[in-house]
Amino acid sequence: MDVNGISSVGKANALGAARPAPPVETPPATDALAPQDEVQISSSARMMDELSRTSGVRQERIEQIRQEIADGSYDTPEKLDAALDKFLDKYGLSDE
Repeated sequence: MDVNGISSVGKANALGAARPAPPVETPPATDALAPQDEVQISSSARMMDELSRTSGVRQERIEQIRQEIADGSYDTPEKLDAALDKFLDKYGLSDE
C-alpha cells in the first residue's frame, strides 16, 4: 500500500467574509389560513338550556310538588285517573 501524501480532506480552508442571510419572505396573514374554532349546539342542548331556566313561579310549583311527593300526598286516585285518561286518549285506547 502506497501513501502519497496528505489529501485535501484534512486541510483547513480559508473562510470568506460573512454574508448576511437573504431575507425570509413571510406570507401575508389571511383569515382563510388561520385556524378557526366553531361550536355547534344541537336542538336538544338548546331545549335543555331553556328548561334549566325556569321562572321563579315555576320553581315554586316544582318545590311544592316535591314536597307533596315527599310527604305522600301527591299521588291521589283522582290524579292517577286523570293521568291514565290522558295516556289512553293520546294513544287512542280510550273507551269513549
